[in-house]
Amino acid sequence: MDSTVCIRAAQLVTASGDFISNEALANTIPNAADGEEDDPFVCAIIGAQGSGKSTLLNDLFKTEFPVLNAIETGPKRTTEGIWFALMRDPERKDQIVLLDVEGLDSKERGAAGKLFEHRVALFMACVVDVIILNLFAHDVGRKNSATHRVLFSVLEESFRLSGDYRKRKRATLIVAFRDYSEDDGTVQELSQALLDDLCELWRQVSGSTDSRLEDFYEIEFCGLHNKQFEYRLFQTELEELKRRITDRWCCYSKSTSSCSSFLALYNDLWTQISCRLQSLESDDSAISTSIVEPLIAFHCNRIVRHIIEDAREKIGVIHSTILEHFSEEHSIAPKVLEIHERCLHKYRWMARHFLDSKPYQEKEQELLELLWSQPDGELATLIRQYCLVVTDNTCRRFEEDFAPVLGGTATFEEQAQRIREKWSSNLSSYLSSQSRILGSVPVDSQTLQETCIERFEHYTTNCVSERRQQGVLMLPSFHGYEQNFHKNSGKRGLLQRLRPIIIRAVVIYLNYLQAKQTAKNMHKWRRRCDLNMPLGPTF
Repeated sequence: MDSTVCIRAAQLVTASGDFISNEALANTIPNAADGEEDDPFVCAIIGAQGSGKSTLLNDLFKTEFPVLNAIETGPKRTTEGIWFALMRDPERKDQIVLLDVEGLDSKERGAAGKLFEHRVALFMACVVDVIILNLFAHDVGRKNSATHRVLFSVLEESFRLSGDYRKRKRATLIVAFRDYSEDDGTVQELSQALLDDLCELWRQVSGSTDSRLEDFYEIEFCGLHNKQFEYRLFQTELEELKRRITDRWCCYSKSTSSCSSFLALYNDLWTQISCRLQSLESDDSAISTSIVEPLIAFHCNRIVRHIIEDAREKIGVIHSTILEHFSEEHSIAPKVLEIHERCLHKYRWMARHFLDSKPYQEKEQELLELLWSQPDGELATLIRQYCLVVTDNTCRRFEEDFAPVLGGTATFEEQAQRIREKWSSNLSSYLSSQSRILGSVPVDSQTLQETCIERFEHYTTNCVSERRQQGVLMLPSFHGYEQNFHKNSGKRGLLQRLRPIIIRAVVIYLNYLQAKQTAKNMHKWRRRCDLNMPLGPTF
């Protein structure tokens, strides 16, 4: 990950708990709009105030989070609210969001700090993939330390958010023992001692022994020696910690679009959390329990809306490039399948923290309905329009093939039937091939194919009937004229008798050509209407 580029840090949530507007963030980070993630991989750091959280992120990722200068400002809070920075990999074209959270034990907040802790913990439970717990090695085993209370808040909100959904994507909790030395014990000994404390905290949070902490978090430990006194050893351990984080980034981060989209999602999520928590007047044990399911439903619904808007843009491109400039060489089925799979993949990635919850499943079904419901689903409409364009194109090619056939001749019916069967078979085969490409997507291919064949048969039947009638007029029977022909078999007499028939045939043929051109113009007009106007009532 040496090719990563860091965009300088900016504040995401103010000290008063207000989310920074997207416009302000765009001005603070000029390159933010060039991002390529709808919901990027997220890494957050938590810990006690003044424990070196911002410094550790700056050392890991070369960010520029503000750090404490005790000589100039004294021991006061430096990070206020939540700050964030973007790490971008130009080769992979994706990003990781780094969240620097203020010390949740801040004395400056006083009594209001508990509510802010819940807001931050619930927000992190909704969006974070990797949590770094910044912990001094000598604080391990101290249950009254500030870190102990921070951990309790985070685990409490994680459990309440997840409930009984055992199959949710597990986040990673990496515990960094700061200023570690062998005098404190080995990393394995410290890890076991802290793991025992974590399991005890989890039993308090869950209220039962059935739920295990390992079902929700992958827990890892690492020791970081003192940077000032053991610099080289610290750098080696720092690189190892960075490798662990970036490995998970490479494994999980897959979806792409724009940076401003995830900022808008986070803004809505933070606003909802703040409003719902402030509306509760109950004690801490009731906080989050009554808002979890509505919160998940709101966030998943917001994700679905974002995905549908993105899908509509891609459908518009397909509409303008393929439908308006139709060619059978450019099949629409693979592109539709790509949009369908991309929408599902993006939803499952962006809502990965709520996997298998009831709102998650409901909104996934709603997403499929918005894409494939009849007759208004986005992809269902696109497929229907494409099939109608294919049918109209087949009708036009049938008409070109049928043009030389004259009505009223002995072989007219045979020729007409042969040409109809030929193009009907071609249309059916092409539509069947498109259905096979679409595979298991929820589209009623059989009904759509029957509709197109019926449309083709109706059109060709009208063409054959019209040509048959024109043939009767253009080539009338000679019955009744045979005796007159034999009375005067001279050339002049024959021309005199055929003259009115020839004139009539020429007039009828000219009328036929004019009617044919008018029909073509009407066909083109109807085709434009089908592409630009929805099928069915428009009132």
